[in-house]
Amino acid sequence: YQQVNWLESESGMLFPNPPRRISISLKKNYQQVEVGDMIKLRMMLQPPQGKIFPDDFDFEIYSEFKKIGARGFAFGDIEIVQKAEISNIDWWFLSLRENIRGRINKVLPREIYGDRGAIAQAFLIGDKEEISANMMEKIRNSGLAHLLSISGFHLSLAGFILFSLTRFLLSRSEYLLLTFDLKKIAAIIAIFGSYFYLQIAGTPLPAQRAFLMIALVLLALFIGEKLNLRRAVMTSAMALILFNPFSLFSVGFQLSFAAILVLCGFHDHFKSHINPNILVKVRKYFLGIILLSIIIQIATAPFLMRSFQNVAVLGFMANVLAIPITAFLVMPLGIMSLLLMLIGFEKYSLILMGQGINLIEKVIIFISDFKYSHLMSPKLSEFGLLLAIIGLLLIFLSK
Repeated sequence: YQQVNWLESESGMLFPNPPRRISISLKKNYQQVEVGDMIKLRMMLQPPQGKIFPDDFDFEIYSEFKKIGARGFAFGDIEIVQKAEISNIDWWFLSLRENIRGRINKVLPREIYGDRGAIAQAFLIGDKEEISANMMEKIRNSGLAHLLSISGFHLSLAGFILFSLTRFLLSRSEYLLLTFDLKKIAAIIAIFGSYFYLQIAGTPLPAQRAFLMIALVLLALFIGEKLNLRRAVMTSAMALILFNPFSLFSVGFQLSFAAILVLCGFHDHFKSHINPNILVKVRKYFLGIILLSIIIQIATAPFLMRSFQNVAVLGFMANVLAIPITAFLVMPLGIMSLLLMLIGFEKYSLILMGQGINLIEKVIIFISDFKYSHLMSPKLSEFGLLLAIIGLLLIFLSK
């Protein structure tokens, strides 16, 4: 879907107030259409439909959240009236996303590498559409769906890599090192870099929340103040809801904030256990992943029972194996690939990233093949979800 400037019926009647965005299913020659093209086509449109039965998925609220005013499908071929002229920053980022997608598919084609290219797209531009249905089901059953949803984990890694890399490169100059506070310069560059990555990822809600949190953390570092994590979480939530009130009904918003509340609640616990022994640090790291995975599963279970009726039981096992691979191999190579795309040398870093994704695929298949890796649950009532949310806020916002 894209911005709509005008709509005209077959009889020549112009619609005076067309919806700003429409969603159209295209069946033919859609590969020829690029971001910013002016196109002509015959289509059937209708307003987004609300619920028919009380427990149905609410497409009307979902469309309001996406700012889509009409949905429909096209008949026959598409005529391209005028080729793309990138006229604003949003179209430029959309065009850049398509460029990145094309380069990933060129280096990691499905015919040779299976779903690795599609999963790389999920990590780098937040698009999971090309992942096969079978692999997507295994990902959900293994409890690793959060790894493919660009959120705090990915934005934090990107911000940390940019902060560390910038500080390291600037510190090579003795003049800069003795004259300026390099941490503050690195913090500002990391904020802009994280925003750039957010736009490339398509600005999903969990990533918006993560960016606001990262920006607050880095700004606190810049002005030399200590950040209150709970206040930062609730400030981010309020900002997103004020910007788009329908965000509150998004399951991505709900799961993202449930997870970050758990992390904030246990931040002080992990911070207080500092030990110089490397073996103790490694043990604490993996125990921390297991503990947090289990608690986040408990905290997010009501939302999963409400929206998907599917709860991953062995997610903590998958996380303890897949998170280190993602944090230390896949994402650093992914960020490196994005930077190398500027000079056209991304081929080998993408291939290495694909090898890391292959390891994650093995973890996904191994965990999802267990008989009780996931359980189907009854649909949680709205009242039950409300009680769970109140309990979650009482536990993790209190002292």
